[in-house]
Formats: sequence, C-alpha cells, structure tokens
Amino acid sequence: MLGKRTLGREFGWLWAAFAVSTLGAWLAFDAFPLIAILVLHAPATEVSLLAAAGLAAGAVIAVMRKSGPIRTTMMSLAICSPSLTPAS
Repeated sequence: MLGKRTLGREFGWLWAAFAVSTLGAWLAFDAFPLIAILVLHAPATEVSLLAAAGLAAGAVIAVMRKSGPIRTTMMSLAICSPSLTPAS
C-alpha cells in the first residue's frame, strides 16, 4: 500500500484563486443587477444595460487579458458601475 499523497501547496493556492475568481464573477453578473433592482429601484431597461455592460467588459478583458492597464481600467469600471446608474 502506498503512503498518503497530497496535492501540494500550489494546488491549494490554485483552489483558493478559483474560489475568489468565482465569487468575483458572481458579484459581477448577479449581485450588481440585484443591487440595482433592490436598492436603486432601477427599471428593467437600466438593469439590462448594466448586465450588458458587465458582459462587454468581460469580453474586452478576455480579448486583451495580457494588457495590464486595460484590465485595471475594466475592473475599476465594474466596481464603480452601480454608482453610475442614475437614481430614480
């Protein structure tokens, strides 16, 4: 019988990074429209525009992911996008 084998410390870091990335994706695609509906009482058109902006930002990041300044700018826009929605 072989001894107990572990996956290693690097796998732990990979798993943690995946968990943080998944949480960020959930915030970007689910929580921001929900906040716009519940807190800002945004109509359906504004919520759909917010969701579309999130998808567009994700597409730009995926295409240009090797560029550091682009990624930083897009993440800043994603974080600030709920504050850009006009209050009704």
